[in-house]
Amino acid sequence: MHIYTDESGDLGWNFEPPFGKRGASRYLTIFAACVPDEKCRQLDRLVRDMYTASRWNTKHERKWTDASEPSRRHFAREAARLLSRHADISYRAIVVYKPNVEEYIRTDSDMLYNYMMKSMLLEEMARHDTVHLIPDNRSVKVASGNSLHEYLQTELWLTLGVRTSLHTRSTDSGQCRGLQFADFMAGAVNAKFEYGRSDYLDTPGLKVDIQRLYFPGLPHQAAA
Repeated sequence: MHIYTDESGDLGWNFEPPFGKRGASRYLTIFAACVPDEKCRQLDRLVRDMYTASRWNTKHERKWTDASEPSRRHFAREAARLLSRHADISYRAIVVYKPNVEEYIRTDSDMLYNYMMKSMLLEEMARHDTVHLIPDNRSVKVASGNSLHEYLQTELWLTLGVRTSLHTRSTDSGQCRGLQFADFMAGAVNAKFEYGRSDYLDTPGLKVDIQRLYFPGLPHQAAA
């Protein structure tokens, strides 16, 4: 199993200026595409076709944030079509409402990031003998110095008691179309929460398992 992850939003905590006017985002979204090893090329093909349909230069990476509205809608339709053709591919996301995060947690944003990754992915990882995790190339470490990889592997082996072997390789999204796919999907999910734009996720057949963290009225743990 290959898992490609990317995020939308930021880990800033200054909410006084409006978002977009030097203020921090209110939400942080992490998205994951869970793809069987032999089907990774399906993400590659979808992204290449999107570049062709949008008449983009393949030498320059495009992000969700600078894609046109027609390109975004085209992507959402193709992402839904991919699910209809491959039942063993799945999409997951976790979204945190940042203003409700306690002050003491804000001092170590990487710890929050790692917890979000664990909440979103651990059960899926535990179903497989080998998992290849490909996050974007941010350097994520918790305060204790444990890397994201070590944190997740420890949870798999010692908390869940499963033999899953985790291989983590962060890379530049410009060199990985699986991460480019994850960037677009993270943007589509985040648009629902940050901007009230649910139309992308309302695309027929586009199913994303979304967990919510620190939302008003919910316990401060990941909830569906």
